[in-house]
Amino acid sequence: MKKIKRITFICLLIFGIIACANNKSSNSSGGNNEEIISSNETRILTFEAEIGKEATNTITFTNPYNVEADLTADFSLLPSSIVIDYNGSTCGHTVTATARKTLQAGESCNIKYTYKPTKFETERLRIYVDYRGAFEAICPTPDTVPTYEQVVNNFRSVDYEIYNYAKNSSGKKSPDYIKVNMKAEYEYDGVGRMTQYVGLEPKTFTLPAEPGEYYYNNDAAAVLTSNNDNCILSNNTLSVKNNNGCSLKINKPVYNIISFEPRTANNPYYNVAIVDDSDYLYDITETFSLSFVASNVTETIFDVGILENGASITNYKIEGTGAAKFKVVGTKHNSCNIDDIKKTIKIPTNQNNCFYTVEIADTSEAGEFIATLTTTLNTGSSDTYNIYGDINPLQRICKQRDKYFE
Repeated sequence: MKKIKRITFICLLIFGIIACANNKSSNSSGGNNEEIISSNETRILTFEAEIGKEATNTITFTNPYNVEADLTADFSLLPSSIVIDYNGSTCGHTVTATARKTLQAGESCNIKYTYKPTKFETERLRIYVDYRGAFEAICPTPDTVPTYEQVVNNFRSVDYEIYNYAKNSSGKKSPDYIKVNMKAEYEYDGVGRMTQYVGLEPKTFTLPAEPGEYYYNNDAAAVLTSNNDNCILSNNTLSVKNNNGCSLKINKPVYNIISFEPRTANNPYYNVAIVDDSDYLYDITETFSLSFVASNVTETIFDVGILENGASITNYKIEGTGAAKFKVVGTKHNSCNIDDIKKTIKIPTNQNNCFYTVEIADTSEAGEFIATLTTTLNTGSSDTYNIYGDINPLQRICKQRDKYFE
């Protein structure tokens, strides 16, 4: 059986660069800065209101460039206690939880919301803000060739984490969110697959819970354990015996916040955010899309092919007008054994599975190139992937505005 799949290879993918280029920061602004500004920034803000009473908070966003810029702000999973005041905000809005506005150099806009807590819990509001500098700032003419730094600097994203505390009648604030960073050497997943973490170590954290019982969500039950008898985990219930709090161990990241809901009167709610901090992600997908970035930026997200369950590739070939531009290669982690002469790909004897991918082998000529990769398995079936490569688009980026900037 032969399946057709599509592979996209881009030597300089603008949005891929933006995701990775966060290793430098600068207080200066403007579309022509040579130093890469912090393009993926997190800002922590706090707000508070008394339980049962409504308070209004205003968040201000300022264009970081000395040229016109488009702002987009997206709100994530609004809790019921927080209501966005679209009419009172000045950043514009759509029917969805998104605000959009074009800001002049140095101009600001704001988003207002009301917070009315009904329980003793801290609610987290996240606002993802993207700024895109004016196209003309780096491309005054279609023949302009902008620098890599200019392109990167033309986009900026800021992740606002706003922690909204609830105060009780005595003025005591709800507990802080607890963040637990879990780091793996690499992870991989794909359509229909559970995420696998390699080199992940369990992490211990302290939950300063008051005595009593708390219900916690189901997806944490399989990965959460207690380090002592002071806190007992059973049937999604945490039982805390005294005021010493809990020493808990998490074995792997979970998708949702771990929420501890009190079953004891007047006790606060506790929330634990497990942050997946893996260095590398290998994405196994049907589309097999791969992006390549240039300059000194290190790519850490890869789309790959996988061999498992004893499978091997007995022959592979790259064909088409751009075939000479590409080659099949292994990956930094868990790589397959690739024989480019015999055109075979095998799982190493000490591994249960392995990854392989394709990269651009010849960057000497700028342009767009297409080819196909066909792999034949030891079962007799074959897969064919379309390959698209874009080499050195900086020379053409101002001529292809719609492709790179819209």
